[in-house]
Amino acid sequence: MSWLPFRLVLHQLRHEWLGAACLCIAISAAIIPLLMILGLKEGTVATLRQRLAFDPVNLEVRMPQTTRLTQEEIKTIRELPGVAFCVPCPRALAASAIISPAGSITPQQESYMVPTAAGDPLLTRYNCQVPKEGEIVISAGIAEKTGLAIGDTATVTASCIEQGRLKHSTQENRVVGILPPESGVSMQSYVPLSLVIGIEEYIEGLRIGISQDSGGVIPQAVYHGIWMDKPEVIATMRAGMWAMSCPFKEHRDPHESELHTGLVSPGYKLFYNTAQFTQAEKLRRTYSLAKQNGATLMLWNPPLLATLRRAGSEQQFSITAAPAPLAFGKSALPEYLASCADASVAGVHILQLEGDTSSVELQIQHDAGIPAGELRVSSQLLGTLHQIRHRNLNWNAQSGRFEIRNRTFSRVRLYADSLDTVEPLVISMEKLGYHATGNIAGIRRVQNLNNQLEILFRLIACIGVAGAACSLALNLFNSVIKHKREYAILCTLGMPRRKLFLFPVYEAFLLSLCSLGLSFTCFHLMSKLIARLFSADIANGESLCFLSPQLHMSVISTGIFISLCAAVCAAITILKVQPSTAIREI
Repeated sequence: MSWLPFRLVLHQLRHEWLGAACLCIAISAAIIPLLMILGLKEGTVATLRQRLAFDPVNLEVRMPQTTRLTQEEIKTIRELPGVAFCVPCPRALAASAIISPAGSITPQQESYMVPTAAGDPLLTRYNCQVPKEGEIVISAGIAEKTGLAIGDTATVTASCIEQGRLKHSTQENRVVGILPPESGVSMQSYVPLSLVIGIEEYIEGLRIGISQDSGGVIPQAVYHGIWMDKPEVIATMRAGMWAMSCPFKEHRDPHESELHTGLVSPGYKLFYNTAQFTQAEKLRRTYSLAKQNGATLMLWNPPLLATLRRAGSEQQFSITAAPAPLAFGKSALPEYLASCADASVAGVHILQLEGDTSSVELQIQHDAGIPAGELRVSSQLLGTLHQIRHRNLNWNAQSGRFEIRNRTFSRVRLYADSLDTVEPLVISMEKLGYHATGNIAGIRRVQNLNNQLEILFRLIACIGVAGAACSLALNLFNSVIKHKREYAILCTLGMPRRKLFLFPVYEAFLLSLCSLGLSFTCFHLMSKLIARLFSADIANGESLCFLSPQLHMSVISTGIFISLCAAVCAAITILKVQPSTAIREI
């Protein structure tokens, strides 16, 4: 008895198949355009998003300005929501090298060495193997210039100037990938971070070679200024000559304390910049210009603070040095020797330099003529201590060499995990204080297109759904009026009114299923026709018109819900039918 209304509705529709078919076609005529609009919207937007996401450039969050990122700061960036890949990078000028075939110096090509690691979206996109130690991925431009191919051995050569001479260091790397021209990579090579660090330290004079096994860090002396004994000769120089040759733009006369201690004589002028330093080798042009005008230059560095910790106590010293004349020639490494008035601290000690980040081992000897609280060192050693402090070098007593423990980087290579997280990731970087950019404009254009098409679809859908719902409701109401006598007879025979209520519901359910089935069949046929017509403009895996399984279920559930709502309106009429009245009207 429970399935009797459903069977009766089936018999009724089979008997009145022509009217039911016309109604299904009419409803499908309203649904099919809606499905096509929805499918075109989803397909077009999804294709545009897929093309954007397929290009790693659109997922990259760039840092156009160089900064100093510590390991802790890089870890914080890696933990930001939406980060898919993050690897630190040094300064571009400090990571350049020459690429050439192994065993030959020609042909060769200068390349910027870019650090990479597992999960690099750029290499993954173009099916390139992530290079390990001793491996390299080059661009198509470098491969064309040098004749290198996958499997060949490339020589990476870095150069630096030491004591006025150009010096080279090389490392052999096997080519494991070539990025095609469409990747947008011109003359970059992708290597492990360790090689990039080795090149940077070698160019800056902190290593004897670019390989990991080339020894520890060798700090070179740097200087923040120079003294000039005849500053008046600057006025006799050609306009702008001194400004172009001297890297230090600020200047001052000697302080009283400097004159009192005899560190410098009256008449000298200091050209300096405490925020900028340079090695003596880069002052050759300044030295030559001063010498031509009969002036003498002396190297200068500001004092450094250091803390000596021993036997549970701490003692702070100011490390100073008398200015040394600027001269060029073969120079040995500085002797790590300091003089102090306190005889109790004589011996070998490890001192923490200012900021408690860098340490150095010094041999301290007693000299009663030095002011209390001061360590006197050579000018070259003070310049070396400034480099140690700047590069955060620590003395490793076990290995007997310096190591960079708190290394800093100028920026990071950062990629978001999806298009939707690019803008939030840029905002997060800005909140951390780092200027960041991304292809936000291109992503927003796709999002705006999606929003506009969504509004258009909803407007058309409201009209189409309202028309289909009204048509179905009127048809069901007409069916109830038409079969009012049959319903009255069934009620007289003892069928409960709640079961009579199910007749329009079942009829609406079956009609909506047939209409939706016909609509989806036509939609898929049209989708295949569109795909064939525009096959030349779409790539594999792309579609201009499609609906996801989730949207299929949403459309089906929405259609059935609307049809049931229309059925309820018609079914209420059955509850008002009086059997005696309906039979008497015959």
